[in-house]
Amino acid sequence: MKANTIPAGCGLKWLRQGWRLFAASPGPWMVMTVVYGIVAFVLSAVPLVGSLALALAGPGLSGGFFWGARELQQGRPLEVSHLFQAFIDRERTGPMLSLGLVSLAGTVLMSLVTLGIAGSAFVGLGGGAAAPGPGGLWAVAFAVMVWVAGSAVLAMALCFAVPLVMFGDARPWDAVRRSFSTTTHHLLPLTVYGLIIAVLGVIAVLPLGLGLLVVVPLGAASLYASLKDLFPAASEAAP
Repeated sequence: MKANTIPAGCGLKWLRQGWRLFAASPGPWMVMTVVYGIVAFVLSAVPLVGSLALALAGPGLSGGFFWGARELQQGRPLEVSHLFQAFIDRERTGPMLSLGLVSLAGTVLMSLVTLGIAGSAFVGLGGGAAAPGPGGLWAVAFAVMVWVAGSAVLAMALCFAVPLVMFGDARPWDAVRRSFSTTTHHLLPLTVYGLIIAVLGVIAVLPLGLGLLVVVPLGAASLYASLKDLFPAASEAAP
């Protein structure tokens, strides 16, 4: 599936379209978000194994939000069970878990690199030093920048790979490649979109995090709207 070329102002259009999809069925969207949060919390509470399981299942659960957005777009009702569609449909389970492996491998690699950089700042603290020196602080700052950059690259590789695999015939690695290529060629509209979502996310956590019940599904629905512009064949294919 070839990506379309889109104008820079599409970021706001995607958000408006995403809001319409959310407003069409706010109750199920919010319940899906709560269920997702519960699953993430329970898995995260299990030492090591739970975090690995969450990383593997993350793309599949994200795919459930995209699936729900397409169901609404095509005139069918949104159901909470759509969150687990990637695991209900056995043909999609394996490919989505493969994307989970990509996410897990990227996270582990970033962790090793950043810990290796930042770790040098704390060498010798056991000998009486209370804090890293100026050179150590620069190492920590550089490690943070490496983590942020790595996270951005991983997000670029996966943000469209998830729906491409969920909706179409794209193989996981091919979907990752297409996702990264598409985001690099449309950085301006995607940056505008991403900054707005980030600001909304910060605002959403202020009232005890309740705003996330809106922002999380809005983010998924608006990213689905962007998929319709970039990969219309994937978004409109029959289930």
